[in-house]
Formats: sequence, C-alpha cells, structure tokens
Amino acid sequence: SSFNQILSFGDFIYLKANDDSYIFDQIPNIESSLISINPNSGEVIAYVGGKNFNESNFDRVRLSFPQSGSSFKPFIYSSSLASGYNLSTLINDAPIVFEDENLESEWRPQNYTGEFYGPISIRDALVKSVNIVSIKLLRELGIENSHTYLNNFGFTKSRLPNDLSLALGSGNFSAAEMVRAYSVIANDGFIPDIHFIDSIKDRDGKIIFSHNQYKNQFNNQDISAFPWLDTIEMNAKKPYYIMKPLNKDKRVIDERVSFLMADTLKSFMKNGVAGRKSEFLGRDDIGGKTGTTNDSVSTWFSGFHKDLVTTVWVGTDDFTSLGEDEYGSTIALPIWINYMDFKLKSLEISNEEIPENISFVRVNKNTGEIDKESLENTYFELFLDENIN
Repeated sequence: SSFNQILSFGDFIYLKANDDSYIFDQIPNIESSLISINPNSGEVIAYVGGKNFNESNFDRVRLSFPQSGSSFKPFIYSSSLASGYNLSTLINDAPIVFEDENLESEWRPQNYTGEFYGPISIRDALVKSVNIVSIKLLRELGIENSHTYLNNFGFTKSRLPNDLSLALGSGNFSAAEMVRAYSVIANDGFIPDIHFIDSIKDRDGKIIFSHNQYKNQFNNQDISAFPWLDTIEMNAKKPYYIMKPLNKDKRVIDERVSFLMADTLKSFMKNGVAGRKSEFLGRDDIGGKTGTTNDSVSTWFSGFHKDLVTTVWVGTDDFTSLGEDEYGSTIALPIWINYMDFKLKSLEISNEEIPENISFVRVNKNTGEIDKESLENTYFELFLDENIN
C-alpha cells in the first residue's frame, strides 16, 4: 500500500525510533490494573492503576467497575459448600432453558467450550469453570440467600444482580473489591481492610501514626492519640484506606469452607486452564481463578498464596470487546504469572494443615456419595465432618 492509501492530510501519526529509521507505532486502547495485598493485614504490596500514568491517571483498581465474569464463581460455590453441598456432589451439566422473570427472555446458557460434561462434581465443575453448574447451584440456593452469604465477602447486596446471571459474574466490581473477596478464601475466612499507610514516623523515629493502633481506637470511637486525624474531612475520606473499612475482626465465613475453596482453586492452578501456563512456577501452594465476560469485554485473574493475594484486570475503559479468542487465561493470567514469578521468590512454601472437623472420605465416582466399602471406581475427597453419614 502507498502512503496516500493509509494516511490522509491532517492525520496524527506515531513513529517509533528504530536504529536509523522510524516505524509506525500506535497507542494501545487496552488498559489493565493490578492490586496485590497481604490478606492477613490488608496492607497494599503493589498497586497499578493503568498501563501508563502519563497517558491516563485514572485509577482502574478502585474506580473502574467491570463485570467480574467467571472469577466470581468461587463465591457462589463457597455458598453451596456452606449450605450442605460437598465437593463430590454431582450436578448434571446438560443443556437447559431458564425462564427467569427478571430476565427479558428465555435463557439458554452455554459453557465457553461449547460442550457439556454430564454429571460432574462441584470440584471439577469449578476447575473446568462450568457455567451450567454455577447457575443450577444459585437457583437451588436462592437469590436472596446467596446475596446474604455473598455480603460476607464484602459485596454490597444492592449491587448484586437479582437474577441467575449473577452465577456467571454479571455483577460489576472493582479490582480492589475482588482482591478483598479472594482474601477471605486465602485468609481462613477473615476479611481485611485494605490500606496504604501502615505507620508514620517523625524524623526522630517516633511513631506518630500506626494503622493497627488507630484501627483499635477507631473501633472504640476514641482517636485522641491522633488529633490531626479527627477532622470531618479525614473521617469522611479515610485516605489511608482504599475502601470504606468494614472493621470485621471475626471470621466472616467458616474457616473450613475457605479451606475447601482454597484447595479447589489450587486444583484449578494444576488442572484448569491455568495449569500449563503456571507450571513453571513450581509451586503447589498457590490457587486462583480466571474470568472472562461476554464478548471478551473484560478479562481477569485473581490468585493467591497464603500471604499474598493479587488481582489483575485487562480490558478497555469504554468496555468494548478485546476481540475473539481473548480470555482471562490468555491476557490477565500471564501478567499475574510474571508478577508472581518475582514475588514467590520471597514467599516461603506454605504447608497448611487441614482444619479440625474436615476429613478425607472415600467417594464413589458414579454417584458422588460416600462409599466406604468399594475399592474400585472410588477416590478420596475432603468432607465437612457433619456431612459424613
């Protein structure tokens, strides 16, 4: 092609220096964000609001609210485990038509692979990110009951969709909200308040602000030790927090449910779409989940080590499609892996003990039920003790 076929008079063009010549260049329309926190304390470890601050100072970690896609599924599955389901419970993954009064028309959901697996365990369904199972679980649990449970992860009820599309991540949440929610899974059921400032010292080394001390005094409605914080503006904005603090010191979900979910998401890292890509990290103590919305508008990956939870989002500011064959596993996951390849060098291998009142039980593959007598066609799965008959 000649230049007059590509360019018109008055066009702005970008050129990149290449040795002794110049080549055409372009500013990518795609944006991304990353937030990494310590789930035990809530302190921010890394924070990237966009690909280039000089081009745009918009904070996509805190102020952008894309649909969450399949990265939301672990919270639906956690709700099912808290309601009597087991990781071995079989759900039939088959074509189905939903007539939901909250949806405009009948709904025929598909799996992203276009195939159906038939009866499949809850563990395998999450590892394979099966849509039908997630929807069926939500339908059985009930929208209202699920809203109540999901609130434990920091999701405000008023912002949760009131139809079955919630099961596939139709809700809009920031990367900060997603990393906080995944921290509940990584941190044995506790939810952290994410904060920027841990402490402030004067030039003599005296601590003039301590996050932990302030948090205790905030809960007691006494902040006389930090009078400079006791102003209308500081109390309203709380700039030392990323989001409004929840101030929840007790577990928000059962420690055992968080363990079962963490174990399942570790299976995703080994056997799901993340398996081949993350294998070179050589770690068995990490878990996570991809997310891709309809038409590949947003892609996600949220993953964790016991002491580090990181969420990556990739998309556009106007929420247009990234193109065909773009998924969380192909765009967001590689960013997470590149970051974790560096961070894991300083994180010890975590050997977590199984919480009390959880047991390995022999299960029949064909039924998903406990089978203590057969030795063939069985496997061992984790169960809450109260579900062992």
